Amino acid sequence: MFLESIGRFCFSHLRPSFFATLLALPLLGCVGYLILENASLNDWEYDLANTYKKGKLAFERKYNQQRFLSRYTQANPYFLTKHIESLSFLQKEQQELKALYEHPAIFDKQEIQERLAFMQSDQNCLQFIEGAMRNTSHIKETEEMQRHPIEVGEEDLQQLLSLIEDRPIGSFIPKEHAPQVMITDFRCEKKTTPFSSSTLEIDMKLLTREFTQ
Repeated sequence: MFLESIGRFCFSHLRPSFFATLLALPLLGCVGYLILENASLNDWEYDLANTYKKGKLAFERKYNQQRFLSRYTQANPYFLTKHIESLSFLQKEQQELKALYEHPAIFDKQEIQERLAFMQSDQNCLQFIEGAMRNTSHIKETEEMQRHPIEVGEEDLQQLLSLIEDRPIGSFIPKEHAPQVMITDFRCEKKTTPFSSSTLEIDMKLLTREFTQ
């Protein structure tokens, strides 16, 4: 009876809008609770995604580090001598000049002889001089300076950079057991030969790194 009296009192004395608001309070409370829970869930999902992203980056960093070390810990200490200083350049021009030299209509062949002699001599071979060396428990660094400038063709340069940078360039692919090689100084100048062909004169300095585990 008491509750019934209270109900009658509310319906007779309170405004309908206030009473409707009073009835809506539990629903509003539930909606507010759900909003807060959803915000908390979104924060949790963001933290989980961020943690996953950090873990993935750490894994990729570790994988790349292991891959890098496995690539360069087996480096050949004579790589420059075996694969780079042994290169012969301007083969196409040499073939053309040899054919020109043998042509019966060519009488003055001295200039051709001089050009061929230059391309086939040590003057146009890569030779490096070892500079400063730095050693740690796991890394050996050596500065390599080119003894003198040389002339190369465009394909020669692609082949050379493929070996030095340890990456495919054009039709050339790198060699196995290469040390890490970085170009610290590079000069390239276009030249015109006495026979109107073009070459590139290059002069560079390198830094080689050999890693030990």
